[in-house]
Amino acid sequence: TDENADTEQHYLELMAQEQVAGIIISPSARSQKHAQALSHVRLPIVMIDRQVDGNYDAILVDNTDAAYRLTQRVIQSGYQRIAGLFGADSFTGRERQTGFEKALNEAGLPPAHTRHVPAFEAQGRGAMEALLQSDTPPDAVICSSALIATGAYRALHEPGRSIPEEIGFATFDDPPWANFVNPALTVIRQPAAHIGEAAAEFLIKRIENPNRAPSILRLKGELIERGSLR
Repeated sequence: TDENADTEQHYLELMAQEQVAGIIISPSARSQKHAQALSHVRLPIVMIDRQVDGNYDAILVDNTDAAYRLTQRVIQSGYQRIAGLFGADSFTGRERQTGFEKALNEAGLPPAHTRHVPAFEAQGRGAMEALLQSDTPPDAVICSSALIATGAYRALHEPGRSIPEEIGFATFDDPPWANFVNPALTVIRQPAAHIGEAAAEFLIKRIENPNRAPSILRLKGELIERGSLR
């Protein structure tokens, strides 16, 4: 739904009208009222990646821990001015920023810059270009999503900045291009297959027993080390 709450509500209402057996959804940042509005029709709902409240089953990634480990890896590479680009109005972005800031605080490093941008390629590129033109540009950047990273990488690559010598680069998600560029990117890979399997299992259980207590499963992201850090 491209984070469009109205589009999301339209689809949810359509699913309710079609009397589907259940819904697996990665909700938009402003979807809490829409999910609650469906409660009266008793549709089984499982949240993935994001959680709007505690009344629904949810399959989540421990974003705070993953961002903490990724930021630690950047710090261990010797970078001192580390910027973070995070999704605006994003549940996952907020959690990832928490882990990012925790690692920096423990190392005694303030974030060089923290930017909140819509999770789209153009906005990621614009944010990265602004960082590079600042008085104190970062020597490393962490992106909270693949789309933000795509735009940010383009902003770095076109002027020919050397990665990882001039600037380190790391991101959440593991887009196909991350292993094709030179150097390949260090990433946090989310356990997508496990998320899908667990969500289906939760939904089946919810359909079979609508009154069961909500279940929440938190999975670990996998740190994949490649060449975009020293």
